[in-house]
Amino acid sequence: MADAAIQIAETIQTASIKRNPSPTHDINPSTAASEKRPVEVDDDVVSEAEEAEDDEIPVSFLRPTPRRANLPPLPDLRFEQSYLASIQHAETWQRVAFITIKDQVIMPLMQGMVWTLVVAGWRHMNRASKFSGQSVGAKIRRWWWETNNWKLPQLKNRLADPKLAANVEEVFMTSRDRIVNIHEPFGDAFYFGPERLGTRYENDEKSRIESGFAEATYKSVFDDILAEGSEGKRIFIKDIAHYLSPPHKKPAAIAPSLQSVKRGVGTSQSFEQTNGAKTNGESTVSEPGNPTVVPSEVLRQFHFGFLIRHPKHSIPSYWRCTIPPLDKITGFYNFMPEEAGYDELRRIFDYMKDTGIVGPKISGQETNGTNGQTNGANGHNSNEVPITLVDADDLLDNPEPIMRKFCEAVGIKFDPQMLEWDTEEDHQFAKDKFEKWKGFHEDAINSTGLHARKHGKPDTTPDQDFEAWKQKYGEEAAVVIRDTVEACLPDYEYLKQFAIKA
Repeated sequence: MADAAIQIAETIQTASIKRNPSPTHDINPSTAASEKRPVEVDDDVVSEAEEAEDDEIPVSFLRPTPRRANLPPLPDLRFEQSYLASIQHAETWQRVAFITIKDQVIMPLMQGMVWTLVVAGWRHMNRASKFSGQSVGAKIRRWWWETNNWKLPQLKNRLADPKLAANVEEVFMTSRDRIVNIHEPFGDAFYFGPERLGTRYENDEKSRIESGFAEATYKSVFDDILAEGSEGKRIFIKDIAHYLSPPHKKPAAIAPSLQSVKRGVGTSQSFEQTNGAKTNGESTVSEPGNPTVVPSEVLRQFHFGFLIRHPKHSIPSYWRCTIPPLDKITGFYNFMPEEAGYDELRRIFDYMKDTGIVGPKISGQETNGTNGQTNGANGHNSNEVPITLVDADDLLDNPEPIMRKFCEAVGIKFDPQMLEWDTEEDHQFAKDKFEKWKGFHEDAINSTGLHARKHGKPDTTPDQDFEAWKQKYGEEAAVVIRDTVEACLPDYEYLKQFAIKA
């Protein structure tokens, strides 16, 4: 009988359930306070109401609160419910404090830390993954990074143009556990300091001061180099030869700050201080035959390698950096032929070769005897440094053979992975190093590796080159470019005979 009663009750209850309730009525039913209507007074209390003259009708009767058309949002009490459930068995306030700190402070911190480590580890393991292309993997990676609002690595191209080769060896030499990279440090003293040799900023004191290098001397540059190598790492410097020589074939004199050298680079002591006279390189102290402002004793502390490029490629590329729109970025607003540097490079090369700073062995040319050893920077006799010269076109046509021989010549173990720099860390490192000379190295920064180009540079005639320059830059510019190229060509062809052979 009891079971029958229960079944009847359940049947009635089930039949009464409304499957599609109205959110404006059934869930929120009308009440007496939902609409305005005349007040109804019970007849039994009329006499009492008349007697109570001071009694007033409540305002809520006269102006009832209008009924809401929609339900207000329900409060989310999941946190409160969870918290109250966790402390329901706590008998003391100390227990409540312990549970509160554990559940609401320590556990969220631990969860956040673990998740951050997992994500960081995943990104590190996939740092070399490719994001370019239309493969399924690349599409999934791009979608996943965008979903998580991560910054997508820029899609970059392979290094395959000669205009990039002036910086390729510096991008290549980024084994940061063994090598310290320094990018064009001598430009500070050459352009901006009191011993400046360049004339570009000679009458622009404001730019010299704003550069931050107005007090840079050749000695201060060498001291900075010494400081960079204080951790015992080998130093790799990429710089421009004419930063060490006066322009226009002027006779060189030792920079005032270097006139008294105590021991030199690569030792435990620095250079002795001098009065640092501001003579712009017009010192009366010089060394016979030395075309630089650096004493030969200092030059012998370095292991020199040389990088050349055909002037018909390098001069137009440099011209492009001195005209709009790049000139606003580089700060070079006019082209100066004396900054081409081929004459200075040849004279410095010959001086080092003739005085035994490099040579006579020529790297990569097996007919020149046994392999020479490294110089004083590596603990060997400086007279045994082989001539190590790389041509940019050879490097881009045969990167691995050329770089393998270059590494052998300078005493660095070659690793094929050196030809790849396609991680976020690599690109940030390159950007930081190239930051000082903005606009000149964008192609190198945006590259991802060094691979042999499929098609060599077309062999064009001087007339064809002139027509191409005229169409791109105008006839007046083409004339300047052509004249500069012709002036630099003999020096390039002379140096080319010493280049490493693939």
